[in-house]
Amino acid sequence: MSCILAIDGGGTRTRAGLYTPDGELLAEGETDPTNLTASAPDSAAQVIADLGKRLAKQAQSEITTVSAAISGAGRSNFAGVVANKLAELLQISKVLITSDALALYFANCTKSKPLLVIAGTGSSVIARGKNGSPLIIGGLGPILGDEGSAYKIAIEAISRADDDPELLQALKAAADIRDYNRFVLWVQSERKERVAALAPVVLSLAQNGNTLACKCIKHQASLLAGQTWTAVSRAGLMNEAEENIPTTMVQGGLFSDASPYWGYYAEALQVKMPGAKLEEAPLTGHRAALELALSPSIPEYVMRADDSASDELSATERSPEEGTQLDTMLSERIAFAMSVHEMYGTSAVTHGSATIGMTVDAATLALDSGGRIIYIGAGTSGRLGVLDASECPPTFGVSEDRIVALIAGGDEALRHAIEGAEDDEDQGARDLESLQPPPGNNDIVIGITASGTTPYVLAALKKAKALHAKTAIICCNPVPLDTADIIIALDTGPEILPGSTRLKAGTATKMVLNQISTGAMAKAGYVFEGLMVGVRPVNVKLRQRCIRIIAELTGKPADESEELLDTAEGSIPIAVIMHRLNLDAKAAKEKLDAARGNLRAALEGP
Repeated sequence: MSCILAIDGGGTRTRAGLYTPDGELLAEGETDPTNLTASAPDSAAQVIADLGKRLAKQAQSEITTVSAAISGAGRSNFAGVVANKLAELLQISKVLITSDALALYFANCTKSKPLLVIAGTGSSVIARGKNGSPLIIGGLGPILGDEGSAYKIAIEAISRADDDPELLQALKAAADIRDYNRFVLWVQSERKERVAALAPVVLSLAQNGNTLACKCIKHQASLLAGQTWTAVSRAGLMNEAEENIPTTMVQGGLFSDASPYWGYYAEALQVKMPGAKLEEAPLTGHRAALELALSPSIPEYVMRADDSASDELSATERSPEEGTQLDTMLSERIAFAMSVHEMYGTSAVTHGSATIGMTVDAATLALDSGGRIIYIGAGTSGRLGVLDASECPPTFGVSEDRIVALIAGGDEALRHAIEGAEDDEDQGARDLESLQPPPGNNDIVIGITASGTTPYVLAALKKAKALHAKTAIICCNPVPLDTADIIIALDTGPEILPGSTRLKAGTATKMVLNQISTGAMAKAGYVFEGLMVGVRPVNVKLRQRCIRIIAELTGKPADESEELLDTAEGSIPIAVIMHRLNLDAKAAKEKLDAARGNLRAALEGP
């Protein structure tokens, strides 16, 4: 029996329903989150496909259509990649993807009920415009939006909690933080969903009469009510006499029966729209997503499986939002605007942690197997690869032939632009194959190309596959899923200077390279107990660092640590083995060599 897989993909979890073409629910289930601002596109597609196959087997049916409402799809450049991958994994042609908010709008908003307010982890207000198209207020994420959301409730409560011991203690306990000042770093490093998870703590205290908790919730509810009025005004949903007040449909965890939020929001909305009525949106979750598949006409804001194959400019080539023309800005404003753009690049790296982690594991395996990490890129991307590779030997003490970087145009391209070098496919393959020995089973080749289209890099990856090396690609635009074994696709979006990927795309790329090399070196034994045990005493500063590291790992004073360092001929691992296992320098070196230079393995092995 043919059926429709309807998806409600969020940042906390993904829910799915399997429906007949008539809308009858056959089976439902849930799995890992698939938020496209926090999940790699191929990983999100795989999660959805696996759940769909499980439900189809359970219902003894065949999936012919996927209709997915996924958080972040409206802001992600990779929704089309997910659609195409789902079509491939499930062997179907009809795949529809839009954001969870727009799916709710499509399923619930009508001429008679043209207003939808969403307040959960994030928030937004969507009004039906005069031409039937959605007008969205808010929904811009935690930096520029989300007023009235669980995330903003948590942030406001944290910022004010130092004035209320009860609230402070509850928040610290929920976040597992001892020092209030640590909240700054915690908020910056944690995912949006984790921060928003503190909102129930605030809501619970408000229900128990905590004054400050009530104030935080009331303030955020009033901000969302203000956005609601803005949406009503801009969409022209009320006449000049302020008659025919539209019913406000609400949806999201903050509007649950047990929450005080509903009452505060209703109270604030009455100030703006006297007589306004609230009503829960009837179609939510995967049931709302189903409406897209059942509709005879699909709105333009829905991505289809073949839409990403258009000739539209890539994200890194497109112009950013209005108001970012650098030549019209004051210098201070330029600095601020560029800093904000860099934050989006940083966020993209955080959201790519799953595929970055896979690459770390693959790079570790290469090192453990006696193989190499090989970077290959052109222009800025190539220079970043050379920079990262060149810094690993002095930082970790790894041999220079274990982490290698190739750049289109050779060493001259490090200082000068070599015209046409990045377009030379044959040279990419030749440069890779010219390594001695050529790449093989034990190596990983990592292509670096912000555009995802550099011929030199793509040809090198193709050659690496032919030579049976593991492959990965770091890019900032969608690429075909067969480009490499691992795809680190960073959704950095448009550059503030369109096409100049040396900016936030470059920053994000360098961050990823840092994580791959540092993570692999740490797991391969070049870091021990959090310290750079591979560093060599090649100058005064590094000699002092070596002495401090040995002192920390052995508990010896500086003078004895320096003596150990000299006896070990400048090798921190040998010095530590000598001390902990009571061996002489020769025996310690033999033990370290037997463990392939891995200090932990040498200490814990036979």
